[in-house]
Amino acid sequence: MEKFSAYRDPGTGIHPFLPPTSPNPPTALHTALIPLRALVAVLRVVFLLAVGIVWSAVRLVSLLLIPIWPLYILLATSLDASLAQSCFLILGFHISSEIVALNRSKAKDISHARWRPKRGDLIVSNWISWIEIIWFAAKYRATFVLPLAAAPAAPAAATSSPISSTGRRTGTGSAAISLPPPVSSQPRAPILGFRRVSLFQMLSAVGSTPPFPGSEGEPLEEIRKRARGPLVVFPECTTSNGRAVLRFAEVFGGSVVPPKEYHVWLVCVKCEPPTNFQPSLALSTPTSLRTVLLTLLSSLSLQPVHLRLLNPAESPSSQTFVVSQYVTPGMRDPLSECCAALIAQVGRMRRTGMGWEDKVGFLEFYRGREGKKRQ
Repeated sequence: MEKFSAYRDPGTGIHPFLPPTSPNPPTALHTALIPLRALVAVLRVVFLLAVGIVWSAVRLVSLLLIPIWPLYILLATSLDASLAQSCFLILGFHISSEIVALNRSKAKDISHARWRPKRGDLIVSNWISWIEIIWFAAKYRATFVLPLAAAPAAPAAATSSPISSTGRRTGTGSAAISLPPPVSSQPRAPILGFRRVSLFQMLSAVGSTPPFPGSEGEPLEEIRKRARGPLVVFPECTTSNGRAVLRFAEVFGGSVVPPKEYHVWLVCVKCEPPTNFQPSLALSTPTSLRTVLLTLLSSLSLQPVHLRLLNPAESPSSQTFVVSQYVTPGMRDPLSECCAALIAQVGRMRRTGMGWEDKVGFLEFYRGREGKKRQ
C-alpha cells in the first residue's frame, strides 16, 4: 500500500484507484476448496449456456411482434431483464435496490416514490464495475455514452525524484525503500464531446480512462434527444474501487438546474469489501475478461451489490430542488456538482479531489509495478 501513497487522495486519505484485495492471506482451507470451486465453475457454465439458449429461442420468436412495436418493446424488455436476473442469480449475485430519502420531511412519502426513468431522461451514477452497466441495460434498455476528452496535463509532483525513506519511518521494517513523489490532484481536462456506444463497447471500457478511441464526439444533449431510452452518464469518466466518489468531470456544461426537458435520476452503487472467499466486484483497473469470468464462476460466496436510488422528489430535476445548497455562483457545471454531492450523500461515501486525470498517471505507475513483478 505504501508504494502507492503518491496516489492517495490528500483530502480524505483514501486510495480511490487501488484494486481492493483481501486483508488476510489465503489459508489452507482456501487451497483445499480448489476442486470444489472448479466443480462449481463447470456447473455455472452449464446453467448459463442453458439460460442463453432458452433466451435466444424466445427472443427469436418475439421478433414476430415487431409490427406491434409497443408490445414487442414490452416483451423484449421483460426478456432481457429476466436474462440478466437469471445470470446474476447463477453467478451468486444478490443485487438489492432501495429508494433513499435525504430529507426527513420527504422520507414519509418514500413508499409512494417510483424510480422509473423514461426516454430522454438522464441516469447519473458513480462507476465501479460492469454490474451497474448490465443492470441499467436490462432493466431500462438504457443508452450509454463515453466521453472524448483532451489529454490531461503531465502529473504534478512535489519533487522531481522519488522519496527515499527508511522502513522505520514508513513502518515497513529497517530496510530503506524508494517511494514515488507525492502527486497533487491534476487540473480538469476539458470534455470535448461524447459518443454513443454499444453495451459491449461500454463493458470493454471498464477500468479505462479517457480519451477513449473512436470517432468525433457530439454534445451530450444531442445524444439525449435521439436516445430510445434513458441515457446513462458516468461523470467520473472511469471506474473507482468503490471506496469513495471521484471528482466529477464537467460533463453537462452549462446545464440549467433544474433542467426543464428531462428528469435526472441519481444512483450510488456499492459493493462489499473482498475476503478470501468473496472476490472484489470493483474493477478500478482494466482486467481481462478471462480473469473476471474465472473469478466469478469459481466463487463460493454470495456477491452482494447495493444500489441506493435517490428519491425522485429530491433530484436536481425536481422543481422544489434548492440549487443554492449545493452550488456556488460562478460554477461552470452546476448540474455535475449537484449530482456529485447528492450521490455521495445517498451512498454515504466521501468525495475525493482526484479525478480520471489522476488515474492516468496511476495506471502508468501500476502497470510498471505489475510488469516488474512478472519479470
